[in-house]
Amino acid sequence: MALDDNCCGCMQLETGGYIIGWLFIVSCVLGILGALGNIASPTGCEGNDCTIPIAGSAVSLILTIIVLIIAIFLIKGMNSRDAKKVFPMYIVLIIEIVFIALGIIGGFLGGVHWAGLIPLLIGLLIVAYCFIIIRAIYRKFQNESHPAGVGA
Repeated sequence: MALDDNCCGCMQLETGGYIIGWLFIVSCVLGILGALGNIASPTGCEGNDCTIPIAGSAVSLILTIIVLIIAIFLIKGMNSRDAKKVFPMYIVLIIEIVFIALGIIGGFLGGVHWAGLIPLLIGLLIVAYCFIIIRAIYRKFQNESHPAGVGA
């Protein structure tokens, strides 16, 4: 699927990559602050045992930091037009699509009313579109670094 160097039909493909990168950076910073807040004053504790909420927040913190680093790599890859720096976000989006799809399937199997799955379906569409943009950027940068017929 070619996007003809356009994202959303009105802006450069690279601009879409920057927007995705910065949205991930902002959401990761907010996620880190939330995880740190949950570690500092955990909720959902039964009695004095806060091990599970703190462990869950710690795992969330670590994963969010990893995605933050990947989002920074995406921005750096956009600046240097380096497909290798864009590729990790490509993988993150694939993982997100898989987890959202599993959530939707689990919701259907669990008997959740279809209206309760609308946020997941909208999220899936947004992440899938982001995936299409990042994939197009990755392939464009890859083609720029290895033009057709060179080294083949």
